[in-house]
Amino acid sequence: AGSGSLAAASAAAAAAAAHARTKLVNGLTFRLRDINGGVLDLSKLQLQDANLDDVLDILSPYPSVHTVKTLQLHHNVFQRLPFPILAAIQSLFTDLKTLKLANNQLSHAFQRSAMATLIDYGELETYPWPEIVGIDVGYNKLSAAMVDRLLAISNDDEWRFPNLTELVLEHNPLGEVPRFLVAGCSNSLMRGGGAAALRRLQLNGCHLRMLSDGEIDFRVYVNLTHLDVSENHLTALPVSIAEASQLQFLSLENNDFKEIPSVLGVLPALQTLLIQGNPQRHIRTQIIQQGSVKIIQYLREKHAPPVVAAPISAPSSRHAAAAPASHGGLSAARDGDERFDYGVGKRATRDASTDALDRGARPGSAASTT
Repeated sequence: AGSGSLAAASAAAAAAAAHARTKLVNGLTFRLRDINGGVLDLSKLQLQDANLDDVLDILSPYPSVHTVKTLQLHHNVFQRLPFPILAAIQSLFTDLKTLKLANNQLSHAFQRSAMATLIDYGELETYPWPEIVGIDVGYNKLSAAMVDRLLAISNDDEWRFPNLTELVLEHNPLGEVPRFLVAGCSNSLMRGGGAAALRRLQLNGCHLRMLSDGEIDFRVYVNLTHLDVSENHLTALPVSIAEASQLQFLSLENNDFKEIPSVLGVLPALQTLLIQGNPQRHIRTQIIQQGSVKIIQYLREKHAPPVVAAPISAPSSRHAAAAPASHGGLSAARDGDERFDYGVGKRATRDASTDALDRGARPGSAASTT
């Protein structure tokens, strides 16, 4: 009876596994037939570490995988950083540009398994993947160290994705900026790739408490246009933010800034600046409610040095008595037509009193009283 029960349980398990594989095959093949615009959507299929072998077996015979430019693996249940599937993707999806792994449960490095017979793990660790321009691993459980493993080739300061322009790390418990986002900067800048190629960086909701020049150096991120560091615990920005000449979008929302740096007002390309949810008191609510344009204008005016009127040449001795001493050199700018336009140096017509002086009628002199 015992052996019969065991056999029945084994048969049931085999049947369940076969049913799961059939369901997986049907789901994947349906998605493969529905490739639209180079996008293969494999999201929300309950894909997990245990069935990666099956996924590879099912995908590999289809020639259409070579036309895929965007692979969507988000909203599955992967738990380990999928180096095996990355290696398989690198070899199967030869034209792939964007990889989306958001909303999984990624938290660990992937360990060798039976897939080692199918994939050369060392290849992924050794060679770059220059075709990839976008990676989204947001809403997972990755640490800063695991992001370093994803971005770097082995322990070298070389970018695995040297042409990466978009990196989304939002809502991972990083705790700090991944080391490689800094350590990989010098080499990548010399090659014109890596950090220098990055245009969009999302670090929102990553438990960051500090963002210093030692972490993000904007002199290296020369093409960065979009930076989201909202929903952290930041109190300051790097001094090098003044060098972010291409930055168009910056979100500082829901941090701990007590003062918003005025230098943001003079960034030449900045169009959107989000600052709500900070304890700062310098920018009033009514300005914030008017949107980015007004906020940036306020910061620009605050940062700009005070306007100093252009020097006015000393009046001649015969005009000296006519200049009211209490008004000084700016008196004409307020109540006379012989005036300067606050440093512009544009003169207007002269007034009647000046004409009278030119005729020799000096106020208070004997000539004027006779």
